[in-house]
Amino acid sequence: MPRKKQHYVDNERFLIVMSEYRDAYLETKANGETQKPIIPDYAGQCFLKIAERLSYRPNFINYAFREEMVSDGIENCVMYASNFDYEKSSNPFADG
Repeated sequence: MPRKKQHYVDNERFLIVMSEYRDAYLETKANGETQKPIIPDYAGQCFLKIAERLSYRPNFINYAFREEMVSDGIENCVMYASNFDYEKSSNPFADG
């Protein structure tokens, strides 16, 4: 029996968390609120794991400011998390 490859981000759980966040965002927007809802901890952990993992790819491995690049990646994820539309994509990890 072949071993199933284990990913560092659980896409199913990440999809649920991001879908719930998107619904909360749309609700606050419909109510005329300007403050976005707080991003769930699990989504933040995923953003960090994704950014860290990408920073070790061969094209970034010798980058002098790796930590800054990771921080910028996380910042972009946080800024645009509300743009994720689960009706268009069922994989928030791969959505661009």
